[in-house]
Amino acid sequence: MNDTIGGWGRRETGPLIPLSWASEQRVYEWRSNYTEETAPHDPELESELFSFENRINSGINFKNYAYIKVSVKDGPPGMHPLENFEDSNIHPTILDNIHKMRYTEPTPIQKYAIPILLKGYDLMACAQTGSGKTAAFLVPIISALVTKIFQGRLQTKRRQPGSGYLKASPLYLIILPTRELAIQIFEEARRFTYRTPLRPVVIYGGSEARVQRDQVTRGCDILIATPGRLQDMMERGAISLAHVRYVVLDEADRMLDMGFEPQIRKIMLNSDLPRDESLQTLMFSATFPREIQVLARDFLKENCSRLRVGRIGGTTSDITQRVLLVEEYEKRDILVESLLQYPPSRTMIFVETKRTADNLDDFLYNMKFPTCSIHGDRTQAERELSLKAFRQVH
Repeated sequence: MNDTIGGWGRRETGPLIPLSWASEQRVYEWRSNYTEETAPHDPELESELFSFENRINSGINFKNYAYIKVSVKDGPPGMHPLENFEDSNIHPTILDNIHKMRYTEPTPIQKYAIPILLKGYDLMACAQTGSGKTAAFLVPIISALVTKIFQGRLQTKRRQPGSGYLKASPLYLIILPTRELAIQIFEEARRFTYRTPLRPVVIYGGSEARVQRDQVTRGCDILIATPGRLQDMMERGAISLAHVRYVVLDEADRMLDMGFEPQIRKIMLNSDLPRDESLQTLMFSATFPREIQVLARDFLKENCSRLRVGRIGGTTSDITQRVLLVEEYEKRDILVESLLQYPPSRTMIFVETKRTADNLDDFLYNMKFPTCSIHGDRTQAERELSLKAFRQVH
């Protein structure tokens, strides 16, 4: 993983200890006396989740995505792409959350993935980063679960006061390679599950297992997890996969690159995860090497749908790329000139080594730029503080 410096953040002095872990961020808490029609609004949480000041817009230019080439194989017979969210079978509460997030129209991957998943098909999707795939797998599955719960076909589990310990038993499992991606998808899940009975939880390495265990035992319908922490909690008896109905392997190619294949195979094939027709499995990958094809064959049903969006392995066409050829000794001066060409804005700078990240962080700080750095030698507390600072400064 490249080491990163985030511009326009803030620098802390002394120990970096967050007030709370990202996994402790508040989610909508459903009460037993709520119904589909009477679930009340939570103004404070709603502001945190949806207000313009408290979240970073996706940056997706939907008009540019309208012309991206899409290939679909073995989809549901007679399936038509989703032209707008209103014409789908998405549950009204989820649709209201989509409107709160200011989504105007579905991106190409959402147009095709949402109808495929609502029809119950397994899916192998290859899509560029920034194409809107997170909503493509969160929206239809959350909608389907909420619908089944209100129809009495599913039940969620909650620990009642005085009832003691209850092993978490999620309905929806999302496995992904990095802590930062886990936190990012948890943020989106908090928004899509607002005012629903579904409680999302995220678990990842580097932070206190005790804190995360408390979160999952309070109620965990959607579990977002990195492979190592998930396997650890399963071995400790905190989590059972026996009731999982949906599994997503996100950025599957990166998980293979990072050496997670043995853990993924153990979770998918040698655990209490049901391996029958009731399980719907989704795989998302930016590339499609032979190793990914083997995983798809081993984990997905034979009649799975295959979706390809844009050029495999490429970046989104909504990004302008410029290359400046400079001498090593010129880099810092030209970087400062480039930063000063634009109004203050969030800027990410990727460098080759951890030492370079720290040195450049110090240089930019001394040049009066609010800055923070993030890399593998930072503690998880420091990494989360840096991301929080990067998001919150306007």
